[in-house]
Amino acid sequence: MFPFFFALMQAPHRVSIEEMKPHIGIIEIRNLLSDRRMYIASDDTFRDCAKVRFELDLGSFSCKALQEDYTETGLELFEISEVELLSSESEKQSALDRWIGSCPPSQRY
Repeated sequence: MFPFFFALMQAPHRVSIEEMKPHIGIIEIRNLLSDRRMYIASDDTFRDCAKVRFELDLGSFSCKALQEDYTETGLELFEISEVELLSSESEKQSALDRWIGSCPPSQRY
């Protein structure tokens, strides 16, 4: 038999409990055109990245300035990403303050 056939017969990757666990962290929404940013503390970064994208696409995001920029320029010029993973919920506020503090006021939403 051919070697590639055996590769196809291998069992699929099983997802562990640790991989399914929600990740606590900080999300950055960044306008690549103007380099303006917004940071959000999250209990589940994967879910909240999808939620932010959905709200922006729907036109119902809570930050009106960011929503207007998104509506004018579109998805291609925005990046929604997880910038820091945290080990506990108690670290969220200090991490969020640190990220916001690292961004110049002229570049914040």
